Amino acid sequence: MAEDDKNDEVQIYLLVLEVEGEHPTYVFRLSNPLEKLPCQDSSICRALFSQDQVPIQVSTKPDSIQLKFQRANDLVECVELELTNGEHERTSNLELIIEPLKATAVLTSYDTAQGMSVLWRSTTIYSVVSMLDPKVKSVVLSNSDALKMIFGATVIRFRGHISKDSFYPLAIDFKRDFVPTGILGKGAHGSVYRCSRGIMPLAVKKVSKERKGNPCSEVEAMAKLSGANHVVQMYCAWSENAVSGLGYVYIGMEVFESNLDEYLDARKGVNLQKSTTIFAEIMAGVKEIHEAGIIHRDLKPLNILIDSDDHIYITDFGISKIKPYPSANVRYPGGPQYGTQFYCDPILNSTHLQHDEKEKPQVADSEDREALE
Repeated sequence: MAEDDKNDEVQIYLLVLEVEGEHPTYVFRLSNPLEKLPCQDSSICRALFSQDQVPIQVSTKPDSIQLKFQRANDLVECVELELTNGEHERTSNLELIIEPLKATAVLTSYDTAQGMSVLWRSTTIYSVVSMLDPKVKSVVLSNSDALKMIFGATVIRFRGHISKDSFYPLAIDFKRDFVPTGILGKGAHGSVYRCSRGIMPLAVKKVSKERKGNPCSEVEAMAKLSGANHVVQMYCAWSENAVSGLGYVYIGMEVFESNLDEYLDARKGVNLQKSTTIFAEIMAGVKEIHEAGIIHRDLKPLNILIDSDDHIYITDFGISKIKPYPSANVRYPGGPQYGTQFYCDPILNSTHLQHDEKEKPQVADSEDREALE
């Protein structure tokens, strides 16, 4: 790939093929809100594949799909992904998890260049848009219905290997791809910046990454909560300086200008109806989090964001705990890394447990000022 092409975005197509077939049975487009490229409509997509402008590889394996990364009219790479039971595969550096009921897909990339170690690199959340369904031309299907017809209703996981990693979304870079315009918050675990990518506003959280291996629990939790109604939605997350494991994790997500703490400070009196609605939405958000097998562990007014219509969204999963299976018991010992004093379970404030308030937020330091320059 030419040096000046490295930063170009690509469009990602998901192809479901018949074994030994010459043409795709179904084509889906993976779409992310941060993309600058316009999403092609179904007629353009149909013409694209029917005229063989995008080469179709013959599938040789059952239960496999193909991802085609395309820049403009040029094919960047085609990757065949195989169905997997979720077990770790050291030879794979690309994982695609499809949730048919939500019509979403989570694309995760890894760095396998370090011998036996596998380093997480990026996670991107996509909407799955049905583009071509020749077998059901007379029937109009929703995106989720089309996915359910092919994959069923349960979450399905594929793995494969991609050789090129110098294009978006795998080579995303904070300083190059985003314009920070201010600091939304700063805590013990990282800073949150108000940013833009083209005309798209978003928040980007920068978290220090001091260990190798899997991404921080915040990325895993937010990926599992994709589509939740009362949880801040993540667009993408990535690690810079992943090879050394000593760099930063960046999380791009929805941006909100206010939180529950500011709302409570500013209100002049108690509006019972509004307070009831806010409380009900907080409970709905906590229910969604628990149903996903996640314990937040730091729920407080600062971590509950509010939009212009006074709807709430829970954020900050930096110290969340993900259950290995739904019925698992999770220990919750007291300590400075769990919760915030005055907002956590009273048991954690017991004198029989050592529990201190987390390190207080700091003012913007030289690192934050450099990020905003």
